[in-house]
Amino acid sequence: MGYSAKQDNPEDQICEMAALALGESRLPEAFSSLRDWRQRIRTSELHQICLLAIAMLRTEEALEFLFSLAIEGRDSDAKDAIAALKMYQQDKVL
Repeated sequence: MGYSAKQDNPEDQICEMAALALGESRLPEAFSSLRDWRQRIRTSELHQICLLAIAMLRTEEALEFLFSLAIEGRDSDAKDAIAALKMYQQDKVL
């Protein structure tokens, strides 16, 4: 599964870069913006990017959201949430 919006749509590219910048910021306030944006996304690629950006926040609220999607979401939501959570597989448990 690739995490890149199609190159032929500049608007999607801007959305992708903005979402990833929000995720990289690790600002707790970014979670609500990303969660709300997820409801308006039209492509599966941007949906995957959005969930990855949420995972990048590394906040408890973001992780709980992704876990709930993985457990209770539709198949495609669950699959995308699990893919986003894979960024944590190398993290050490304390």
